[in-house]
Amino acid sequence: MDQVPSLPLERWESDSAESRGDTDFSLPPHIPDHELLHRIGGGSYGDVWLGKNMMGVYRAIKIVYRKRFKHSGPFERELSGIKKFEFISRSHEGFVDLLHVGINQQKGYFYYIMELGDDAQTGQTINVDLYVPKTLGKQVASRGKLAWEECVQLGLLHIHAPAVACPGMRHRVHDDHRIIGLVSRFDRFQIRGW
Repeated sequence: MDQVPSLPLERWESDSAESRGDTDFSLPPHIPDHELLHRIGGGSYGDVWLGKNMMGVYRAIKIVYRKRFKHSGPFERELSGIKKFEFISRSHEGFVDLLHVGINQQKGYFYYIMELGDDAQTGQTINVDLYVPKTLGKQVASRGKLAWEECVQLGLLHIHAPAVACPGMRHRVHDDHRIIGLVSRFDRFQIRGW
């Protein structure tokens, strides 16, 4: 496997307006060869946008901002982890396929481009203005708890994926109480943090 090049930490630790300060997270950043259409999700470190590549294919694009981290160390670890995961992401159906990882040091973010998930209502038919990602949480909210067979199937898929991609490595998912909860508490199924 190729070595992941390290990035100069001092570049991220600067307090310039561009890398740490005046980022308007409501405006789409520039992602080469992609048009960002609208924000479809996010978390504490970044946002997920519905995007379209130059061939007209819709993609999910996650932008992770340096500004949202107190120190550069966790940001660098996130970037390094994503770079390593890109290599194995297409090795098992339990992983989300990462199609590209990029960085804009000057503006203070890195991004990764993924296949766009199905729409919660229309499946693979994507209406840009109405798109809502189909998630396990939304499925449970709309139809109620999953059958125990579905819980076991999903749990096994997500436990098996890391072992197939990286034999011998220890992965957080093996110790993740959410997966164990998914498999063992059939009558009180909840999904958190996916």
